[in-house]
Amino acid sequence: KARIDDLEVVYQFTVIDPSPFFANENVRYLHVGANMRSMYAHAAERFPPVVHPLVFTQPETGRKALNYPPLFAQYVLGMDRAESDALLSGLSDYLWNSPAYFHKWHPDEMVLWDNWRMLHRVTPAPYEEIRIVERTTITGDYGLGRLL
Repeated sequence: KARIDDLEVVYQFTVIDPSPFFANENVRYLHVGANMRSMYAHAAERFPPVVHPLVFTQPETGRKALNYPPLFAQYVLGMDRAESDALLSGLSDYLWNSPAYFHKWHPDEMVLWDNWRMLHRVTPAPYEEIRIVERTTITGDYGLGRLL
């Protein structure tokens, strides 16, 4: 905990497949639609690199939380690349091997979670499966990120 307390991670929206920290499984897209291809083509100009603290303190509770979504993580700011990759890989391994909740969906259900302390992701589904997703976000932001 002391080692990572003051570190910051650089994130950037990129093509997901080559992300070394994303998953401990072999994930790849079977089909990428026109909208996603267009986003990838313009990702660098539309989504510049951003920096977020690796650990933050939640103001309301004073509790520290790991702030590490591996999907678009690039490197630890100010750290040698090899050391950064080793640290982020180790954190990813820790996350993938931690207890997890898998929801078995039933019609008309909704799942809510605390985005301050919950790492979440979708379970891949067959391409032909129809999924309807609706998102609700409470206003406000933790305001800890910045452009690189």
